[in-house]
Amino acid sequence: MSEFPGGSVSYSRPVSCVRWNNNTSAGGQPPVSVEVEGGERIAADHVIVTVPLGYLKMHHSTLFSPPLPLHKLHSVQRMGFGTNNKIYVEFDSPWWDADCEVIYLVWEDEQDLVDEVADVKRSWIKKLFGFTVLKPTE
Repeated sequence: MSEFPGGSVSYSRPVSCVRWNNNTSAGGQPPVSVEVEGGERIAADHVIVTVPLGYLKMHHSTLFSPPLPLHKLHSVQRMGFGTNNKIYVEFDSPWWDADCEVIYLVWEDEQDLVDEVADVKRSWIKKLFGFTVLKPTE
């Protein structure tokens, strides 16, 4: 955050609407106006939106004015999210090469790799794609 000019980042200011204009010749005015709770508008050259995907899917129509372009909206709608779990596996000694960083899994039957699995209890393991190798701390 130290790279940003002082006062250019705001916290705890709920945003009502991001009004943007991709017309760069708008009379010298910044292309973005962020309306925060209470009606104040903050002019900006750029805005970074970091909302949860579920919120974006639900509120995209009121969060942006004009609405997002269709290709961006379709990308947002196609993104998925869900539970992400970690499994730690420990071995007495490494059986992989010393420079190995990831162990990828290759499944013989790709049928179980589809997004919708009928028998999750039986085939959950097929959702694993690999393991990140953790180096021992000294």
